[in-house]
Amino acid sequence: MMAVRRVLIDGEPVPDVTIHPAFRNAVASFARLYDYQADPANIDRITMQLGQTRVHRAWSLPRAHADLVKRRHAIAEWSALNLGFLGRSPDHLANTLGGIMIGLPVMRAFDAARADAFAAYFDYVRERDLFVAYVIQNPQANKARTASEQAQDVVAHIVSQDDDGIVVSGAKMLGTSAVMADEIFAGTIQPLRPGRTLCA
Repeated sequence: MMAVRRVLIDGEPVPDVTIHPAFRNAVASFARLYDYQADPANIDRITMQLGQTRVHRAWSLPRAHADLVKRRHAIAEWSALNLGFLGRSPDHLANTLGGIMIGLPVMRAFDAARADAFAAYFDYVRERDLFVAYVIQNPQANKARTASEQAQDVVAHIVSQDDDGIVVSGAKMLGTSAVMADEIFAGTIQPLRPGRTLCA
């Protein structure tokens, strides 16, 4: 079962973020980035060939100084379109996920299956040049307790897992750009204590 995007403002559903006054200008600003990169006049500077398609250079996994320079110029050129005021633009998570990918051997040493799953996810979003946003902060209803000590279903956690996927309950926060994104990457900036798990 695929997750369904549901956007609410003051409890009221937002059926179309592209026309709602709270989001339409931000959506148009992000769309401008993709229009700019698709312009034949810019495509060689902003994108790179990846298989049968072209993707933003933020998805590159640099192996040389020249690769880093090309990626930096593409990101800076995109940022100049909005004077740096678009927080968490699509290149942000492309770079973040690319950094994890470059460090995959470290992840593999802890859990080879999870590393392989991440690599497959990275390939999926990269090959499609998707706009990925993340949610990284756990809510704290009781600030005297750690994330794993909060009341049941406050913090996102895995309820069950099988070959068809996972069932998750709870919440994550700080989903900047989530309303516009193609994908949401659920992560954390709060490490687990020894002996704790994300599974119920």
